[in-house]
Amino acid sequence: MLWLIITISAHILNALVFVLTKALLEKYITNEKVFAILIGILGLAAFALAPLGLTLPSFLNFTIDILAGAAFVWALYFFYLVLKKFDASTVVPVSGASVPIFTFILSFIFLHERLSLREVMAFGLLIIGTVVISLAKSKHPLSWKAFYIAVLSGFTFALSYFLTKFAYDTHDFVSAFVWMRAGSLIGALVLLLDSKARAATWMIVRKTSIKVKISILGVMALAAAAFVLLNWGISLASVSLVNALQGVQYAFLIIIVILGNLFLPKLIKEKIRGWALAQKILAIVFIGGGIALLAFV
Repeated sequence: MLWLIITISAHILNALVFVLTKALLEKYITNEKVFAILIGILGLAAFALAPLGLTLPSFLNFTIDILAGAAFVWALYFFYLVLKKFDASTVVPVSGASVPIFTFILSFIFLHERLSLREVMAFGLLIIGTVVISLAKSKHPLSWKAFYIAVLSGFTFALSYFLTKFAYDTHDFVSAFVWMRAGSLIGALVLLLDSKARAATWMIVRKTSIKVKISILGVMALAAAAFVLLNWGISLASVSLVNALQGVQYAFLIIIVILGNLFLPKLIKEKIRGWALAQKILAIVFIGGGIALLAFV
């Protein structure tokens, strides 16, 4: 039961983070790489856990830790690339629905898992839900290019979660978590090779107002809390079970957007009404059902 409470809390926090990040990307952050870079650099804080038992794993495990962390930062970059230009209530479910599909593909290839009838049905529901939400009427409907990038972010998240679960299964939580954050830092440094990303990051760090800095740090703190909770959940239960609760995230995402329209219209600009709302709710039912089927196979 503990893993369930932890995972639901992580998904609810993530829903809030996605909406707030969308607002920051629209108002203050000019380059989509900046937020991924800042989160990657924030990973340095994980070394504060070193006194709790940081050890150097085998070369294979260390490599997997680094790849898992780097993949997570790049997944964030692909995700923010689409989120900056399109509605959160469309981008998040498309990316999220891709995660369990690619997780099982990776398991099929590397762990020789085979699909049962229930898994085939689950994938069908995920695909239907993804198509429905992609076609939902919106002020900023997804282009095919944006759809592909959202799916790419889902694949990269799936790769990161797949490697993360392997890391937690093969060595202790503290060591795996800290070395994966080192991988996130490396992923961020690669993104910083882009001169435009460096300039945009420098502008955020040195030239924005205290109010903007506090807003960005606040969202990053929420994102970090959600990330730690999600990793804790993954370490306690299967990745499929943790992914199954993403339906909670989608539901809260829509609730947050609707409440934001009512109480914070200047901050939350996305609007979901009428048929578009019905389509997105229907899509979330399909996606949630598909993920739930995968979770309880």
